Amino acid sequence: MSDHSLPDIGGLQIDPGMLAELSRTAVANQAALTARQKRDRRRITLRIDLPGRWLKKRLAHAAAGLDVSQSHLASFLLAWALARLLDRDADLLRLIDENRYEYRSLNAGHGLDADCLAEVPALSLVEAPDQLENPAEVPDGRL
Repeated sequence: MSDHSLPDIGGLQIDPGMLAELSRTAVANQAALTARQKRDRRRITLRIDLPGRWLKKRLAHAAAGLDVSQSHLASFLLAWALARLLDRDADLLRLIDENRYEYRSLNAGHGLDADCLAEVPALSLVEAPDQLENPAEVPDGRL
């Protein structure tokens, strides 16, 4: 006598608990993965909201001047800034403290106003690629 409370999948009655356990412990066939799937499994992505277009433009300009991708430059700079923060860099901590504001969300109680950095001389002097006559040309090919 069969138990009619179990789901019927293709004529088989499957215990939902057993199906969940099998799904949790299943191992992908590595040989069947495409090269892109294998590469994507090693990648870690992070979505970041950038303040206005100024930061993206300056990042694009800097990356072009260094002949590296924007993604690689952004991850390198993020790691460098994080190292400075973890080393308790006094200037960085002061800048963060001065630009922190109350911001209630599920993830945090404060936000940071990165727009204050748009006026930093080193950033404000950079001409963004879309402001150049030929965006592919970066002056001197360097920063």
